[in-house]
Amino acid sequence: MKKILENIEIKYSKKDEEYIEELLTYLKNNKEEIYKFFRIEPKNKIEIDIIPTKQELNKIFLKFFEYECQEWVIGFTWCSKEKYKIYILSYSYYKNTIHHKENFNDYKKTFIHEFVHVINAIFSSCLFPITPLWEGVATFLSKQYNEETEITSTEEEILNGNVDYKDYYNLFLKITKKYSHNDILKMLNTSIKGEKIIKEVLKDNKSIQ
Repeated sequence: MKKILENIEIKYSKKDEEYIEELLTYLKNNKEEIYKFFRIEPKNKIEIDIIPTKQELNKIFLKFFEYECQEWVIGFTWCSKEKYKIYILSYSYYKNTIHHKENFNDYKKTFIHEFVHVINAIFSSCLFPITPLWEGVATFLSKQYNEETEITSTEEEILNGNVDYKDYYNLFLKITKKYSHNDILKMLNTSIKGEKIIKEVLKDNKSIQ
């Protein structure tokens, strides 16, 4: 089964029917803000596959990345210059994972998080920024967090991509206050100077050890 929204194709199963329209509406209501942020109107075909089980998602992940999928991962983006694709776990199975305490609103934000990744990939022609910027913009535009808090991770943890996603959000929030939008877009288009920028932003964060 599938739904088409402009250049976006969503494939899903019968188990997803009860929420697919709400998910589609949520995507409609959020995608223009994401396009506006990246200053693009993507024409590339974007494929979104809603995967029935975590076991199946893990197998797909292993095929592409050649290492085991972490327990907490319920979605990921894969791209080449010819294909832009999102794989995300079905909400019907999402409740059987470590995310079982989260609700459908949390799931929708995760869905948009992955959509931000695919638009970032199109914007950068797959020249991905370093992890803190890649995850930072996705948490920021998906509105997964709505308040500014102290960053508790160390600089090393952040640069190694080994932190709570809330710290990525707060890092990116600091970046939006320190740099112009044009500069931020340059950061998201390449990994050049990404590490230097993050170190500069973290200098002002007293919680960094």
